[in-house]
Amino acid sequence: PDSGLTRKAGAICPRGSIRRCPSVLNSSIFTQNPPKAEWKGAGLLLFIFLVCALFFNCHKESSPFWWSKKDSTAVFEELTRWQDTFDLRLFFSPTRQFSIFSQLSSLDSISRSGDSLVKIYHLENSWDTLSSMNHSDSLAFHANADTFCDVRFEDFCLHTISVIEGDTIWVVKYRKNPPDTLWRLASAGKKIYPQGQFGKVYAWSGPRKIQLKKQADSYQLKRFGGLTIYVPARESAPQIQYVVLAKSSVSDTFYESDVSNNLISLDSLFIVEVGESLLVSVKSEDSDTEGNPYYFFIQSGSDKLNITYDARFGRGKIVFGQSGINHINIEVLPGKNLFYPSNNYYSTIWSIPIRVR
Repeated sequence: PDSGLTRKAGAICPRGSIRRCPSVLNSSIFTQNPPKAEWKGAGLLLFIFLVCALFFNCHKESSPFWWSKKDSTAVFEELTRWQDTFDLRLFFSPTRQFSIFSQLSSLDSISRSGDSLVKIYHLENSWDTLSSMNHSDSLAFHANADTFCDVRFEDFCLHTISVIEGDTIWVVKYRKNPPDTLWRLASAGKKIYPQGQFGKVYAWSGPRKIQLKKQADSYQLKRFGGLTIYVPARESAPQIQYVVLAKSSVSDTFYESDVSNNLISLDSLFIVEVGESLLVSVKSEDSDTEGNPYYFFIQSGSDKLNITYDARFGRGKIVFGQSGINHINIEVLPGKNLFYPSNNYYSTIWSIPIRVR
């Protein structure tokens, strides 16, 4: 049942977090440098890219080209100030806690191939490990006036491993009785899962819109949007219908277009007070839940909170302890993703910017 994906790192990590396994951490695939160090280390390359991008993409209609090296430097300096706010890697590291015992569904009782089925019985934890060598930031610019510059900021990683832990598995065997074309359940039983974990490799991309305004010799970020991530693609990932943020007597509903397409001024962000309880509700699409319940998480600092209410709805509270610009990071994972080692990886992430004061 082990997919073998973790072996690409040159080691099999014993049960527990891969982050505690030296043989894996020291491999090239799991190199984890601090976000700030990576940002600074890529500074020169990013700066060269900015200059090139601005030269070809920034213009002012019906007037001579006006962009200068000072503009490039000023924009880069302003975006550097916001690096921690926009760095998505901070979202992927926390561990998700489950402790769920699965049952066999009607879908597990039939097979088209006749191959034995392995399904996690006791699902314990999961977390994601990013490969730093495959992580990049892409910045595309367009100056639509001599006082504004629009930025399409895209954070992406070509090699992320989701590690899923479980100590017990179902093993299902099938038989076929002609003229039946399907293989049907012959036996099913539980056994200890010696590997203890399996990994799934996936790529992700999170684009967002940013707008900066020129002020004398500097630029200041004025408006920006949230982002959505669909793995492997929007068509096959779990769909979120809407998200509701509610506190005391105030609530706001967010749809996909609100999150990914809108530019929101810093003064218009949803406001939460430090220490105030914020209720987050997430509604996914109405689809068949047989054998594939969804699990809902929100990020709270260095933790991911399981807010699963039922198979297609998540609901839970979060409290922020520090003021500033922050995000409500929501993740939806389908059960077929977590319980079946042989299945591909699927997930949906919405990141909604808010102001904590």
